[in-house]
Amino acid sequence: MRHIEISDLDNALREVGVTDGDILYLQTDLRAPGLIRGVRTKADFCGTYLQAIQRAIGGRGTIVVPTFTPQVARYDEDFIWEETPTTLGLLPEFIRARPESLRSLHPLHSVTALGPDRERICGDNTPTDFGWGSPYHRMLEANARILTIGVSPSFAVAIANFLEAMCCLPYNYNKLLKWRPVVGGKRLDQFFYANARHLHLNTRHILRHFASSAEQAGLIRRVAYGDSTIQLSNIADVFNFGLEFLKREPYGLLEEPPLFEYGVLPFDGPTAGRDGVS
Repeated sequence: MRHIEISDLDNALREVGVTDGDILYLQTDLRAPGLIRGVRTKADFCGTYLQAIQRAIGGRGTIVVPTFTPQVARYDEDFIWEETPTTLGLLPEFIRARPESLRSLHPLHSVTALGPDRERICGDNTPTDFGWGSPYHRMLEANARILTIGVSPSFAVAIANFLEAMCCLPYNYNKLLKWRPVVGGKRLDQFFYANARHLHLNTRHILRHFASSAEQAGLIRRVAYGDSTIQLSNIADVFNFGLEFLKREPYGLLEEPPLFEYGVLPFDGPTAGRDGVS
């Protein structure tokens, strides 16, 4: 495995176009690029990346990471806002646990922000995970950018769930959640909902086609870094491109189109006799 100098990381961030004041949504696999010379512990490893990104964006910049907790729904666990760890890797969990970070409240699909715009992104969100007023909508409004380190090209357009929710695509629905956040030892009265897929349709995200189309449109910058790459894209550019893409190909984020069955949700046919209207 290649050894990387800290200066290599600084140079790659500068070369890909990260600038002072950026709001960055991070997607990372820190194992892929290689080892950083002189770093021996997981905490130092994550701290080195965090400090390098903070140097690149300066004191006015903000870092946002996904801190999803799928285990809450899969195993019927409580979502304890201050404690429940994310399953999305070392750096997101490292940032989530920092006392100066702010985590959004969604029990399945929270994000955590670190920096002066943390309240703007993660404060007083609507109960949806990916819809209007969610952290993703806030990042769109704030002209945030997607920064990837060590992951595949498709992660540079990794707002598929947000696009699906905002475009109301028919293979998903709004699921009312039984899990309510526990904050300060008390369960909130507020209910949350999630943009969930109809499980019987067996849909599966495959973003290669969307990512390739976005790259051909010049929306993704990429530089070599260690044994992998660093990529940068703008959420608004990707989102607007995605709106047009999904007009042409409404199932273009999926491996294959869903097999809807007439008479079965969401393709359930006429409502006469079921809607209470005489």
